[in-house]
Amino acid sequence: MLKVRVDNHGLAGRWNSAIAPRPFEPEVWLRERDDWDDEQIGLLATPQPQLRDLNRDMSDRFSWLRELDEYEYALAAPRAADRGQLLEALRALDGLAVDPAALY
Repeated sequence: MLKVRVDNHGLAGRWNSAIAPRPFEPEVWLRERDDWDDEQIGLLATPQPQLRDLNRDMSDRFSWLRELDEYEYALAAPRAADRGQLLEALRALDGLAVDPAALY
């Protein structure tokens, strides 16, 4: 949900919304596709996976995204007004590796 939130709002010293934030749609993220950025995949994975394997693995490993509850969908929503709820959820994480005071 953090990835979706950052895609919609950015992550910097200020909270800027994306030009056209979109609601989270699991099927958009989990669809089989061939428009992967091969260069970026090569930077993230060595050896670089075959695209068919990457599609299968993404769908298998993140299939739980299809079963989010209302609260989880709210965290990913493209509404800047929900920022406080997201920060509250981050502060409540066990083993948080970030100083909670730095979350503003």
